[in-house]
Amino acid sequence: MPTQFLSRSEIERLESFPQEIDRDDLAEHFRLAGEDLEFARSQYGLEGQLGVAVQLCTLRWLGFIPEGLTVAPAAAIQSLAATLDVPPRALFDYSVRPQTRREHRPLVRAHADWRTFGEAGQALLGEWLIEVALEHERPTLLLAELGRELRARRIERPAIGRLGWGARSTLAGSSRWSEFSPNRATGIRKRSLVAGLWRWDPSPVRRSRWRCAP
Repeated sequence: MPTQFLSRSEIERLESFPQEIDRDDLAEHFRLAGEDLEFARSQYGLEGQLGVAVQLCTLRWLGFIPEGLTVAPAAAIQSLAATLDVPPRALFDYSVRPQTRREHRPLVRAHADWRTFGEAGQALLGEWLIEVALEHERPTLLLAELGRELRARRIERPAIGRLGWGARSTLAGSSRWSEFSPNRATGIRKRSLVAGLWRWDPSPVRRSRWRCAP
């Protein structure tokens, strides 16, 4: 029987901005200067400048860029708007132009010297994933560790569903994965945890479920 590891609200939280940002993160990630400021100011229109700045700083902060930019912490938006001398409300004008936002995404990634998930991300989901799985009992902790590792390597984290399918296929082909003993309760529990965490059921009925492998 499938086991629900992550609720819909947990998935939405993992795909969204935190409600608040602390002072250290604000100072480290949402301060534009030098080439970053020049890059943001080179964009067309006030809304484009602020939108690109939010995407750039968010990528470095979270390791991915949520869809709803307007719900970024107010302090972060205000800080960037003040630096650019742009009204914060310009971000709302930017948010209604999804095509422009998509066109800016690769530009932001290239400027920040980050990579898409692709093969680099798939490679990361091999031996490293299994080693970390040995240390954690909770799927949310495993996801958090993976997110930190991707961010440290400047690999943009994909949507949770896509990340799950990639991890599942990687685990299936790993020689280390087969070393979990089926005769040991601990091995079975660990195997179920990781396989269940990464086996994403994309059907409309169970879109919010992570399923445990039989």
